Amino acid sequence: MSPTRALRQCTYPGCSALVSHGSRCAAHAEAWHNQDYRAWYRTDRWRQIRAKQLRAQPWCEECRKAGRMVVATDVDHIEAHRGDEGRFYAGPFQSLCHRCHSRKTQRETRGRA
Repeated sequence: MSPTRALRQCTYPGCSALVSHGSRCAAHAEAWHNQDYRAWYRTDRWRQIRAKQLRAQPWCEECRKAGRMVVATDVDHIEAHRGDEGRFYAGPFQSLCHRCHSRKTQRETRGRA
């Protein structure tokens, strides 16, 4: 018998549903994946911005502040773009490891940034 994961609260702002896998309940999962701005992450323009950022700042900023040297894998929008295309491409950006980026995004999604 495999162990079960603890239930977590849906990350959709204001939703109190509990989920066993993923980050959103069934009612909010589709809305998350169908956001128009998600396609911007697949553009050549974003890929160039991302590559330039990771070359300029190859270490996770949050880990570095804590005295750890961890390779950055994600480019974070320091100020949330909230679906604004101009802000999406303009930045400002910081390099983070996946763990720190996921943690920051989850705080922002829950309104506790």
